[in-house]
Parts: sequence; structure tokens; C-alpha cells
Amino acid sequence: ADGTPNPLTGDPITGPFYLPNTTWDSTFGKLASAYEECRAECCGIYLCLEPSVLRVFGHEVNAAEDSPNICPDICPDIPYINWLLMARAGLTALEFFTPSTSSWRQAHMHARYVILRVMLEAGGGLV
Repeated sequence: ADGTPNPLTGDPITGPFYLPNTTWDSTFGKLASAYEECRAECCGIYLCLEPSVLRVFGHEVNAAEDSPNICPDICPDIPYINWLLMARAGLTALEFFTPSTSSWRQAHMHARYVILRVMLEAGGGLV
């Protein structure tokens, strides 16, 4: 550990860390690429919920409310559409699964399918 603080708690990050002479790919093997794509996709669908992130792209928070209900005409649709497209991508990802070998031909699609499965498992009407 190099003393890097956990951004949520401020406490030093305490591993587990990679063992000597290991890498992301050697640790996660065939899943490494799909795992990384899953992380990237989830960052995107999470960050679209943050008004400060939407401001970067020119969408302003309703100044009267300054609440998570961002600009009344378009912004509420941005997270909805982003999450809806991810759920759809999870369905279309099945085209990239090969049942005879139980393998995925594309890491992006494997990740999107996993995200859809998590959405379905979350329940509560999310999907």
C-alpha cells in the first residue's frame, strides 16, 4: 500500500493487492477483458446519475430546485435512456455467445450481458 486514501472513507486502502509478479491479466485470466469492460460500462451508467457529470456535457441542474431532478426537458431522460440502452445491449449480447463452447466472442458483449443479469437480480422493478 502506498497510503492512497479510500475516496469514500479517507482511510488508507488496505488491499488485497496483487502478488509479486502478477498482473491484471494473470490474475483474472480469460475474464480480464470482460471484467474491465464491465467496470467501464458500470462507471458510465452510474455517472449519468450525477448532476455534476451531466453539467460537464452542458446539461444544467434546475437552479430553482438544485436537486437530482436535473433540467426538466431533457436531463431526466438521459439516465433512463442510458440504463435502458444497457439493458437492451445485454439482450443483444446473446448474439455473441457460443453455446457449443460456452464462450463469449466479444468482451464488451459479455460485460453487457452480466450487467443485464445484475439488473434483473436487483429486482424491485428496475428491469
